[in-house]
This record gives sequence, C-alpha cells and structure tokens, in this order.
Amino acid sequence: MHLFFLVQTVSSQLTGTPKLVLNQDIGLISVSEDRVCDTGLGAVVQVFSGISSPADVVSPSSRTVICASKQDARPLDAVYDPPSGKLFLLLSDATNFYIYTVYPVSKVSTLFYSGPVAQNRPYAIGASNASPILATESRLIDLLGSAGRRTLVNFGNATGKPTSLLSIKSTLYAVATSTRTFVRKYQQNGTYSELSFPDAPFAVQNKSLFYCQDTFYLLIKTDMGLGFTALSNDFKVSSTKRNVLTNPEKIQWVTCNNQNLVLTTTDNALTTIAPDLTVLSTQYFQSLQQQQALFSTEFVNGVLVAFETKDGQWQVTSSGTLASSPKGSSPETGGSNALSIGYALLGCAIFFGLVILGVVLSERKKKSAPLDKVFSSSTLGEDAVPSIREITWHSVNYSVPIRKSKELKPLLVNVSGKVSAGQVVAIMGGSGAGKTTLLNTLAGRIGPGTLTGQIHVDGQQRDPSMWKIQCAYVEQDDIMFDNLTVYETIRYSAFLRLPRTMTKQEKLDRVEGVIAALGLSNVRNTFIGSATQRGISGGERKRVSIGIELVTNPHILFLDEPTSGLDAFNALNVISTLKELAVKENKIVLLTIHQPRTDIINLFDEIILLAQGQCFWSGSNTNALEHFKNLGFEIPEKTNPSDFYLDIGTIDQRTPELKAASSARVQTLIDHYHDLQPESTAQDKDLESSGRTSWPSTWLNEFTTLLERNLLDTVRNKGLLFASIGQAIFIDIIIGFIFWRLDTDVAGVQSRSGVLFFLIINQTFGVIQPVINVFPLQREIFKRERAAGSYRPSSAYLAKVVAATPFPLFSCLLIALPIYWMIGLQNNALKYLTFIGIMLLQTFTANCLGLAIGASVPNVTVGQIAAPLIVIIFFLFGGLFVNLEKVPVVFRWIQWISFIAYSNKAINQNEFDANLVFRCTPGQPCYKDGTQVISALALGDPPIWQCELSNVAIAAGFLILGLIGFSRSSRPLSRLK
Repeated sequence: MHLFFLVQTVSSQLTGTPKLVLNQDIGLISVSEDRVCDTGLGAVVQVFSGISSPADVVSPSSRTVICASKQDARPLDAVYDPPSGKLFLLLSDATNFYIYTVYPVSKVSTLFYSGPVAQNRPYAIGASNASPILATESRLIDLLGSAGRRTLVNFGNATGKPTSLLSIKSTLYAVATSTRTFVRKYQQNGTYSELSFPDAPFAVQNKSLFYCQDTFYLLIKTDMGLGFTALSNDFKVSSTKRNVLTNPEKIQWVTCNNQNLVLTTTDNALTTIAPDLTVLSTQYFQSLQQQQALFSTEFVNGVLVAFETKDGQWQVTSSGTLASSPKGSSPETGGSNALSIGYALLGCAIFFGLVILGVVLSERKKKSAPLDKVFSSSTLGEDAVPSIREITWHSVNYSVPIRKSKELKPLLVNVSGKVSAGQVVAIMGGSGAGKTTLLNTLAGRIGPGTLTGQIHVDGQQRDPSMWKIQCAYVEQDDIMFDNLTVYETIRYSAFLRLPRTMTKQEKLDRVEGVIAALGLSNVRNTFIGSATQRGISGGERKRVSIGIELVTNPHILFLDEPTSGLDAFNALNVISTLKELAVKENKIVLLTIHQPRTDIINLFDEIILLAQGQCFWSGSNTNALEHFKNLGFEIPEKTNPSDFYLDIGTIDQRTPELKAASSARVQTLIDHYHDLQPESTAQDKDLESSGRTSWPSTWLNEFTTLLERNLLDTVRNKGLLFASIGQAIFIDIIIGFIFWRLDTDVAGVQSRSGVLFFLIINQTFGVIQPVINVFPLQREIFKRERAAGSYRPSSAYLAKVVAATPFPLFSCLLIALPIYWMIGLQNNALKYLTFIGIMLLQTFTANCLGLAIGASVPNVTVGQIAAPLIVIIFFLFGGLFVNLEKVPVVFRWIQWISFIAYSNKAINQNEFDANLVFRCTPGQPCYKDGTQVISALALGDPPIWQCELSNVAIAAGFLILGLIGFSRSSRPLSRLK
C-alpha cells in the first residue's frame, strides 16, 4: 500500500550534506559536513528541540546551531550521553582523528582529544560512564581511562573486529566479528557478557545494533537477504528471522517508532518491523515539493521528521495534516477554484456512497426456507426416476493415443466389478494405478481414446438422456464462488439442476434437507472463502461440494479423492457422512481414495485394488487380507491395511532389480485374482429412451439465476469495487489537471486530440485487462456444472457478460462526467451527452472483447499475452499515429474492424466542428476551426452515428465469438460408449 504524506518543509539554510541524525530526549541532533566558522571543511551540529507538532520543525526558533569543526576534518560518528548531557563527536582527516565534546543545551563545543590514525583508524564512537569509547579497526579504546586521565588502553578483551557501538543509559553494547558475530554488553568495570551468532552483521551508517524501547535489533546478512535477531532487555535472544528483506543494499537509515523498527530505503520506502520480526507495512514517502531522496527519518513524539537531500543541500520535512501552499505557489481563484472543490466533493460523495452500498449488499442475508420438510426422494415429483440397484462393469479396457505417435497407451486393462445400492466402495491403488481413470470411465467423463467392455446399470446400458439425472460426480478440487455463503451455494445449485416441475418452495425444502443431512446447519450463512478470505474449514468445504451434487437426489454418487487435503479427523467425518447417506437413502457411493486410515477403510463395504490399470482385488477388506495371506503376503502387525496394499501393489522404480521383482509380484497378484473370477454371461441390452431430453429449467430461468449469482459474487468483491472507483478518481485527477482548461491556440489542437485519444485507449486497456480473468478463473466451475447438465452455455455466457458490465460502465461514468469540463471541451449539453455516449459504447465494446478473449483462452497467462497483441493492432489503426488514408491497401481493411478507430473518429468529430474557432498567432501555421482539424487528420468519414452503429455491430461480433469460445473451452468430457 502506497501512502503519500502531506508535508511541511523547511530549508536548513546550510549548503553541506547531512552525515548523522540522532533522535534523543532533547530533540533531533543533526551533524552536517560544511565549511563554516572560518575553519574550513568541518562539522556543524543542529538541534531541533521541543518537537510535538509539524509546526515545531518548521519554526526557526526550534533550531540551535553549534560549530564543532577542525579544518579539513570530516565527521564520522557521534553519540549522545544523556546522563552527562554531552555529545561526543568524532572527526578525522588524513592523519589525525579528533573527539569533540559538545554541550547542546549551552551551545558550547571543545576539543576533547586528538590522536594519529596511522595504526588504528577510528570509525565509530560510543559512551560509557560519561566517557567516550572509540572503536578502531581492531579494538575498543577508553579515552578517559580508569585512573581519570586520558590514555589509550584496551577496553576489555576485544577479540575480533568491532563493527558497531550502541550506548544505552551509560551501558555500552558492541558488535564485533571474526569467524562469528559477537554482541557484547560492557559493564562500567570493563567486564562484559557476550552472545554469538553464525551470520555476519549488516551495518547501516556504521550501525548494526539498534534499540527500540525494550528490544535490541541486530541486523544480519544471510544467504536469503537481510535478517534480524531480536534481543530482550535482559540481553537474551527472543527471536531470529533470516529473510525479512531480500535487498539489504537499499537500506540507508534505521530508526524506531515506539517498539517498532523502521527502515528507510533508497526508493523512499518506510518499512516497519514489529518486535516479532514480521513486516507490518511498507509505505512510500513523498513531499509536497519536488520529490527528493530521503537521507533519514525519525519519529519524535509521534511526528515523522524526514531529512531530504537535493543537489548537495538538505532540508527537514515534517509530515502532518494538510499544509498551506508552498512558497511560490498561489491558489486558484474564482470559478475555477469553486469548480475544483465541487469535483472533489462530488467524487468523495460518490466514493463513500458506493462503499456504503457495497457493504449493505454484501452483508444482506437471503431469506431461507423453514426446516419443516425432510430430505426424501419423493420431492422429485413427476421427474422422479426408478431407483438403481447396482452398477456393473466387465472387461473394461481404455487406451489413449501417445502424443506424436500412432501407438496407444493402456490406462485400464480388463477391469471388472460391481457396486450395489446401499454400499460405499473405494477404488484404491498407488499413484498412476488408474483409480481416477476407472472412476471417470464409469461416470462417463473420459475424453478421446479407445474404450471397450460392458458397463451396465441394472443389467442395461447407460441411457445418455437419463444418466446425468441418475448420477452425480464430486471432483477432487473444491472450486466454488468465494463470496457466496454455504446456503446460497447449494440453493443456486438446486435452482439450476432441479426440474422445472418442482415449485420454488419444494426446491428450498430440498436445500434445507441437504444442509441438515450433511451437518452444515451451523455454517449455513458463512462465506465459502478462499486462501485470502476467511471462510469455512476444509472438511466443511468438502461437504458443501457433496451437497451441491446431492440436491438432485442422485442414485449413484461418484467422488474423486474426497479426503484429499483433509486431516484424519475431517476425512473420517466426510466418509462417515457418505456411509450414512448410502445406507439411509439406499444410494450407490463409489469413490477413489489414496491412503485412508484404518477407521475409514473399515467403513467401506468393498474395496477395489488397482495396479498398472489392472484389478488385483475386488471385495471386502477382511477377505482381501485373507486372500493375500494365502498367497504368502501376510500383513505385518500394527500395519494399516491401506499401507499394506500400496506396498504389495506398487512397482518399485528405484533400481532395475527392484523393478523386476516388484513387477513379478504385482503380476502374480493380478493373475491369481483373475483365476478366481467366473466367466461373465452378461449381454448388452438396449435401453429405450425415457424421453427426458429437455433441460431442467427454461433458458430464462437459467439466465436470471446465473445473473443473480454472478452479480452477488461481483458486488461482494470489495477489492474490485474499490479498484474501479480508485482507478477512475486517479484518472480524473491526473488527466484533469494535466490538460486543465485547454486553450484554443495551436498547442490546444494537439492537446485536445491527444487527450481524447488517450481517453479512448484508457477505456480499452483499463477495461480489457481485468475482465480477461473472469472466465479462466471460474472455468472449472462451468465445466463441472455443464457436465451435470445444469444449464445451456448460452445462458451462462450471457449472464456472465451482463454481470461483468456494470462496473466498467460505472467506472467510465466516473471518468467521463467530470473530465469533459475539467479539460475544457465545448460548453454544449448535446455534445456533452454525445461524449458520454461514445465513452460508454467504447467501454462496452472493449468489455465484450475482453470477455471474448477470456472465454476462449485456456488460462489467464495466455489471455494476458493475447489481449495486448490484439488491442495494439486496433490501436495502430486508431487514427492518431498514422493517417488512415495513407495506410497500404493490404492493411487498410483493419481500420474497418477497429472499434478504437470508430470511437476516435466519433469523439473527435464531436469536439472539432465549425463552432470551435482557434486563436492564431501571425506567422505560424494555424487551423481556422475544428473542421480543418478533422480534414487534416482524415477523421471525418464515417459520421458519428455510423461510427457508433459500427461499434454496436463489432460488440455483437465479439459476443458471438466469445460464446463460441466459451462453448468450446468449457465443454466437459462426456462419453458413455
């Protein structure tokens, strides 16, 4: 999130570059490198005291300037010692270093100590017991000495190179590094306690250890970027995180805001780190003046104070409330100012009105049906179908062609089995064994390939006209609309899939029965949710997926990996619910499962074990264990049967020897199982069609139901709502003030033509890019619902188009309504309304193109690549970059299908006419009026009304192409024979 601060700025009146900024109780202390006090290059200390509001930073009386300089000596470091009220300042030139003692309150500075830098070059200074501590390249030096005289002595046992000093309440903390990093806490007697860390320290302005209230932060550089180690006030490690930021080189200042650490980077970003080392926020700083580079930022009494640099000079900036106009600027007067205020108030009113409307709509609860009916098959009414007793399959083989080869790859080989009503049967096996392929084959959801064998329902072939009513399929991925509640999700499924002969109340009763049967009553009004939006749990999400299919009261329920992604407890709950439904409702439940726990496998009436597309057992779990024991494969003690089945039925690919041995074992199991199977006497019988070939609902009911669902999902998408409004307001502000009240001179011609074309392009790219994602992200939902025969593709596509149109049109109005007057187009009501109409039609046409692309491409990535390519072609022939009459004949036809060209011609004809007279300067080429502009740019043919009719036809063409693309891309796999 980018936050732009409104600020007040004051120049320091110094030409030097700031080197150091210290945030202390007495205020902000800054040290600058400058030529002052007649001593040549040296240091200047400024104190900003008593800061409690932005005005305290701006006020000159809050600054104290102190000279502490040595000719040609540059400031290196400084430390303030609160108990003594002294500031120790370290300077250095080519041969010597100098320590100054500065008294900020009394505005006095004295030279405290100087020494040579030949052997130990100093680079940092600290304070302990009112004494300066100097850090050199190899040791720490106490400049006062235990005997009260200034001597150079080692301060403690300094093994390793010191890299950073920190003074807190007369206690010195030093960071040193050798093979490891050490953090030492020195006592006044010279003793110290020590912590060590494996990572190297990372220094910012010669500091790698920082203190915020009761927490120390050590910056470390790791192979993953910048890390932190947090130390408690009692000098113990509280937490470590090795990958807080990926680019530490961008950090140029570190400060504190209460207990949080704030990092300033070279791109003027302020990143806040909490004591638990999580990144709370990243904000971007921008001043009212021309944006400068931030040198440092400090928080003083809650006021953010920033030191900015510009051309070797620097200034102090304090953030706060809206400031008065900066020097050199003057406010607008008269009608223009009132107009600007009016636009601002109008934008704010619309913005907050839409926010309130969105919240009200998103929180409104649908009235649900009473719980006075039970879930029973009798509510199917006239469309009720006879109960199915069993589904059987014999010698099923399925092969698919290998890509770029005429050979076929077998996926199922001679598989037979059956499932009876009231049973829950699980298909098990290792990865690639053919579990899902067998399930899809029995459910009729396979694609191109060679399928042989017999699949019967009650001894007869499956009837395509009845199959979608008789069975339901729950996919492995629980893909649903995130912004709908549990009740709404199941209710819309019922309205789409239950027959038109049922009344609305009967359908609502069915929904309540499903919710009660699946134990979802306690979450009925909870949103489904997503990875970024909190919703129901994984187990509840799976039960909702089952409920979507149960509303039709199917006799056969196919489930692909219903426990995938669930923990053991929720997985057991889901299978227990399925078992209860199978027994109570006398349903056939056939599912695939990978590796269930023992409690789950005991719930299955039978299991089907597959290996390499072949069946090596079909029957009960108990009989399976006995069968394998007789073959010499006895289950070990305390072993899950599902683990055992995987062990004996999986090919070990690790070595050729293991692969050969395991293949022989699996083939033995397959051969012994087939020896036990009797010869089949089943005969194919043709089942006469029941005549049930119509859709469950009328086209109009499908359209209205889908439209309501799509609108509800769209309105509750607050991110889309705020993004649309924010984009429109941003364009109004930027374009409105860049092209504010265009003049009628030569430059005004170019600006008018340019801004009009920009608005057309903005309503193209700005509309197409977001809507491309609409269909690809929800395609799996469309495939699932079309596979279940829920609706026609035309009703689904048009409902999606209508639901996706209001937001772009409303955003267009937010841009077009004020921008016309802001840029100073002709003051004519008819032209204003024509301008609005052109913009709305351009937005609608672009929306149709975006939806057509999204409906046709296989995924979002392809759509994001294809859309710009298509738009750029129309863009080139829009009439701005090339005179359309000069385009080669072979390409000239493209302008006649370019909706951008038609909109550009219409919007320019609307503005440039005989009533728009230009002011000419003698001696310069000039257009007399707008008609000459239209003639020069070749934008006069066809007229406005023909351009708009052409765009209506192009939009209709995009809708047709989109419907064709949607019908093909969302077509489910369906094959019963």
